[in-house]
Amino acid sequence: KQHHNLQSNSMDRWISEPYSVVDELFQASRNVENLDERAEDPWKVIKNFTETFGNDWNDIPSLNCESVEKIPMGSLVRFRGMIQDIFDPEYFMGVYHEVSPSNQKTLKTLKYCEDFNIKEGYSIEGEGTMMGRLPMMVVPVPGETRWSHENLISSSRRRSGENLSNPLRNAKRKNTENSKEEMEEDEIEPLKPSQKQKTQENIAEKVQNIGKDAADYPLGNRNNEPKCLVKIYDEIPPETFKLNSVFEFVGVLTLTPLGANDNTEMDVDEMGPVVPSGSTIPRIQCLTFKPISELLTNNRVNEDFSSLRKKLVQLIAASVGGDDLAAEYILLNLLSRVHRRTDNLAVGACSLNLQCKMDHSNYYSSLCSLFSNILTKSIAIPITIQNLNELAYKPRKDYQSQRLHTGVLQLSNGTHLFLDETALEAGQLTANGLDAVKTIGNLVMWQKVDYDFQFQNIEFPCDIPTIVLSNAKSLFSCLIDLPIQTQQSAENGFQVPLSLIQLSQFRSFISSSRGIDFKIGEEVEKSMQDSFVSARKNDANVRQDTFHLWITLARLQVRNFFPILINNLTEMKG
Repeated sequence: KQHHNLQSNSMDRWISEPYSVVDELFQASRNVENLDERAEDPWKVIKNFTETFGNDWNDIPSLNCESVEKIPMGSLVRFRGMIQDIFDPEYFMGVYHEVSPSNQKTLKTLKYCEDFNIKEGYSIEGEGTMMGRLPMMVVPVPGETRWSHENLISSSRRRSGENLSNPLRNAKRKNTENSKEEMEEDEIEPLKPSQKQKTQENIAEKVQNIGKDAADYPLGNRNNEPKCLVKIYDEIPPETFKLNSVFEFVGVLTLTPLGANDNTEMDVDEMGPVVPSGSTIPRIQCLTFKPISELLTNNRVNEDFSSLRKKLVQLIAASVGGDDLAAEYILLNLLSRVHRRTDNLAVGACSLNLQCKMDHSNYYSSLCSLFSNILTKSIAIPITIQNLNELAYKPRKDYQSQRLHTGVLQLSNGTHLFLDETALEAGQLTANGLDAVKTIGNLVMWQKVDYDFQFQNIEFPCDIPTIVLSNAKSLFSCLIDLPIQTQQSAENGFQVPLSLIQLSQFRSFISSSRGIDFKIGEEVEKSMQDSFVSARKNDANVRQDTFHLWITLARLQVRNFFPILINNLTEMKG
């Protein structure tokens, strides 16, 4: 009966009193013989959580959407972010005896807690059971576009706002839903020249401000989300968590009260590493987590694929002066991803150098606007002498503070990088500038970034589709160099009004097509090799990298047209 009552813990109780739920499950486990406290989920905490919430965590307040000040300490929260740094494991007293003034002993646990909460007159006795936990610095996903973040907010408010019984939040949610319904019928107006200039200035200003809080926000904190110190419990395989991976974590929110350690930037635990103090950032004592490979969770395409793809190409072409060929290559770039590595080659990557011979100002702002409206993660960086010389592009390990200071290029896989080389003017590059050119070049061509660990550089593989806009051939070697053939005045730029519904379909098309995985059969592979050998005999300019280009484009064309083929086959069978 007691077990049944424990299993029926409501969502509200889990959210508002997670420690009480954990303590009840812990006390119930005292009746289990030969219990291994260090085993995976020994007290059935994760099991109880899963039975209560399932896989839908929208009821749990999100730190991505709610201000930390509005959520009570000790509540259950969730947070979606990128792992920016991983610390050494720390150890703590997992199970101990609490002794009352009358000398009555009670077993307690410090698991999922930050500190002992000792009542007045009580004490701790015995060495207890030692446990370990893994602290990680988790930051908001770099480059997440505003519409993607707003999608997260709308899904969270729909449920967690009601559960928290906050009338103000519920009213705000209702207004948001009403306005969303109205907006779906409206059109997004094209950018006017004055707006384009403002967009370009804002982007330049953002990049110039990089470094002011560069320890954790190398590209600014566009959605004003917090960074969190997440602590992982239980024995999770170390390869589960990698730098720059995106996860959603659920756990108990803890925060040292302001004033407790105001003059202390770092905490030093007796049996653990140096980690940032709780007075500066919230901590999440993690109960469970899940990896996030794609920020767009609903990528269902309701429109005919062939028609949708044609409209998308037209939209992209409008951003590059009506050049349909350039639009096709841009779409291939947006769909590209690394699917394997052979020697130094990142097979599947498709870096693109767009060369504009005439006025480029509208291309840059129009493409920025396009990418920020149809991609979940997009970053635009002007390449200037000042930026190359002054910005930290590669992450750097500081052994004094035991922190990995991030760089501009510490990004999660799938982030789209747009480099504006047209802003580059003559000037002198410093040693840092030369190193920056090399670092960017390695990412563009080889999809890897060197991390500076003082005594050596360590290569970290990445999957960052990149487009470089330049006046002539780029500083950085790209797989494809393509001059833009303007069909209309560059001043027209991004002149295609769109509904939110149409934008949503474009986003879904890109997300679903990019996620397609397939394997080239042995017969097809042999045929392609034979074609390459034949072409090489007839043309001395056909080299190994030419074959790599052909293979990459062939794969991308499959992703480009595969949904259409599948749709046609389905109709034929029907």
